[in-house]
Amino acid sequence: MDGITFLHSRHLRRCIAQVDKRFTYHSLQLMTRGGVDLSYDQANYAMRGGWSWVCWPGPWVHFREAPPGKAWEHRYVAFAGPRVERWDVAGLIFRQPVALSDKDLASLVPLFDQMLMHMNRPQRWGVARATNLLEAVLLYLAEVGQSVSPVPTQTCQ
Repeated sequence: MDGITFLHSRHLRRCIAQVDKRFTYHSLQLMTRGGVDLSYDQANYAMRGGWSWVCWPGPWVHFREAPPGKAWEHRYVAFAGPRVERWDVAGLIFRQPVALSDKDLASLVPLFDQMLMHMNRPQRWGVARATNLLEAVLLYLAEVGQSVSPVPTQTCQ
């Protein structure tokens, strides 16, 4: 509906996944606890606690649990389409990870979980509600991201 396709999503309470690829679609990642080392091409970030980041077509993206073998709580949603391209032009597809406070997480986690639920509903209204929730999450993160910029590190390989 409205130029967006939801591809896949998941909530993993104990994630030790590693991603090492160039994306052909967009995905929004949310970490509520634990640690992840992330890199976009040569820009590296060591993230601990609450963080969100976007993967988009372009850079080589690598992320993994940190320290190795220690699980983190992970939610994500993957999506594509013309509406996503409009969000990107409008600045809603942010290019650096965003640190999240406990207050931010208290606001975002229920929205994210509702989005994950609605995107899998078979009716068109489920996708419409999921789209609305995704845009609300992206707007929230865009505002938070303007006030806090993470400092790149050299911890990722």
